[in-house]
Amino acid sequence: MLAMFSTKAEETANLSFANKAQRTSFSSTEQVWEQNGIKFTNSKSASTTNVADYANPVRLYASSKIVVECTIGNITKIVFDCNSSSYANALKNSIGDNATVSSDKVTIATDGSSNTFTIAKLTAQVRMDALTVTYTSGGGEIVEKVNTPVITPNGGVITAEDEISITCATEGATIMYSINDGEEMEYSEP
Repeated sequence: MLAMFSTKAEETANLSFANKAQRTSFSSTEQVWEQNGIKFTNSKSASTTNVADYANPVRLYASSKIVVECTIGNITKIVFDCNSSSYANALKNSIGDNATVSSDKVTIATDGSSNTFTIAKLTAQVRMDALTVTYTSGGGEIVEKVNTPVITPNGGVITAEDEISITCATEGATIMYSINDGEEMEYSEP
């Protein structure tokens, strides 16, 4: 007996701030960049400075709000490619302890339960060249371990007249079983 669980495949998509071609809207209070299923919104929010009309890199001011949205799956990781290590450290400070910095890159890992990541308020100015989003696609959910299925009755010789129950405590798991040594698979959804 084997319990199998469908997991979502992880894929990556990039968004570049190299030129304004990926920017889909701009005003003094908000700009939106979209590329490869990734949407990046920079809102003025509480900033005293208007949203900057820059690319290569994009300029994000203190007290502004940042939202990264993946329109094609749930986010599991974001790597922000900042313009320098000082901007990377400023971004990390805005995100908090769950972000890591390596040179000019800031990495944030998420639990994969949402397609949106928000930085409510930047603590300092940040300049960014690009970002890479790792996301999940496909059916199922990411699960570290599937519980062992329980077969009732357990043990002994089973005859054609016996009623058998197979259950699994992992929510959403699909139970697969064979009644003829694997030649023909039957599926049962709990």
